[in-house]
Amino acid sequence: MSDFIVELMSLSLSSIPAKHWQSFLKIFADGAQTVAIERGLVSIKRAVVEAGADEAKQSRSTP
Repeated sequence: MSDFIVELMSLSLSSIPAKHWQSFLKIFADGAQTVAIERGLVSIKRAVVEAGADEAKQSRSTP
């Protein structure tokens, strides 16, 4: 079952891996308060910015 979940989470939905969709949708769990939703979205934004910075840094260091 574990292998199935790993494979499922690696599938792309609209060119976005399912694991990222899961993180996004989890923010909007039943009963989530506005503050918690905003915190979750800021957290995802921070992760995306950091990933972009890491990727840019790696591409500059590759000849």
